[in-house]
Amino acid sequence: MSGSRGVATRLLATSVGALFVLAAPRLARAEQDDAPAAPMSPVADAAQLGHFLPLTLPADVGRARVLAAAYAGYDSAARASRLLAFADARLYGPVAFRLGAQSAGASDRVAPSAAARLQFLSEATLGLDAAFSVAYNAEGFSEFEGEIEAALAFGKTIGTWRLLANFAYGQDPEGRERDGEFRAAALHRFGTGYYVGLDGRCRVDLGSDTAELREHDEPALDVDLGPVMNLVLGPVVLGVHAGFSAVQPEAGDTRFGVVALAGLGSGL
Repeated sequence: MSGSRGVATRLLATSVGALFVLAAPRLARAEQDDAPAAPMSPVADAAQLGHFLPLTLPADVGRARVLAAAYAGYDSAARASRLLAFADARLYGPVAFRLGAQSAGASDRVAPSAAARLQFLSEATLGLDAAFSVAYNAEGFSEFEGEIEAALAFGKTIGTWRLLANFAYGQDPEGRERDGEFRAAALHRFGTGYYVGLDGRCRVDLGSDTAELREHDEPALDVDLGPVMNLVLGPVVLGVHAGFSAVQPEAGDTRFGVVALAGLGSGL
C-alpha cells in the first residue's frame, strides 16, 4: 500500500508541476489583458461555468452536448486514495443526465451513481442559474442498495467570478441512513481558459442508524475545502484541487489532514 501511495504521490506531483508550467504563460498574458475575450468553445464555456469542478455541481446545463472528467489523488484524513469520475449529457432543452463513480469511505470500494438534472432558472433571463437534481448513489457495482439524493444548485456570474452553491439531502430507501451536504465554489477567470478559485464540501450525518454507518464505513462528518484550478487547452481541461480535509468516524476522534487531486476532462 505504501508503494502505491508513493507512486500516486509522484504522479500527482508531476501533474501539478506540469499544469503550473503550462499555466504560467497564460497567466502572464492574462495580467496584460484588461478585458480578456470570452471563451468561445463549449468546453471553455463549461469550464467557466464550473462544470469540471471535482466537488460542486453546476447550476446550468451548459452548451456542451457531452462532457466528462476524472480526478484521482489521496486524502490523508480519510487515509485512503480518492477517485471520482463523471460524464454529463445534455438530453433536451434544460434537462441533463450524469453518470458517475467515486471511491466510498476508507475502503477500496468504488460506487457508481446516476442523476437527472433540470435547470429551472436561467441567469440570462432571471439573473440566476438554478437546477434541481435527483441522483441514485449505489454502494458498489455489484450491490443494488444505495442512497437517493435530491439537490438544489445555484449559480451566479459577477464580472470575472463564477459563484456556485449546492444544498443536498440523501437517504437510503429504508430511511436508516440520512445525510445533508453543502457544497460551494468560487472561480475567477484569468484571460481565456485559466480559472482559479476555491471548491469545498461539507457532509454531515443527520441521525443515521449507528450500525448502518459502521457496516458501510460511513463517517459522521467529512469536510474537503481548498484551492482549485482548471486550465483549458483546446478540447482538454486539466484540473488540480488541494487543501484541508477532516473526517469524523462514527466512533473515534476527528482526523485532520490534506487532500490532493489531479484530473483531466473534455467535451464537445
